[in-house]
Amino acid sequence: MELTPEEREARAKLRIEALERELVQRQDTVNRALQAHNDVRQRQSELLKDFEVNTPPCSCAFSVPALLLSLALATCISQRVGN
Repeated sequence: MELTPEEREARAKLRIEALERELVQRQDTVNRALQAHNDVRQRQSELLKDFEVNTPPCSCAFSVPALLLSLALATCISQRVGN
């Protein structure tokens, strides 16, 4: 059964509307992810400043505060992406 031109046009309009809604949802997701990324970077900057001020120099390649910071950031990112 072949669709009439009017039916094809109606289907095309519905498909376009569905794609537009999907695009808006994806843009919202991207915006939330970018905001979360910016929040994490800001928090990272604050934590690094705190560690620089409150942590004595360390001769090892990876200091404990840096490892803790990496763990905290990974946890924060995974929680924000899950939202």
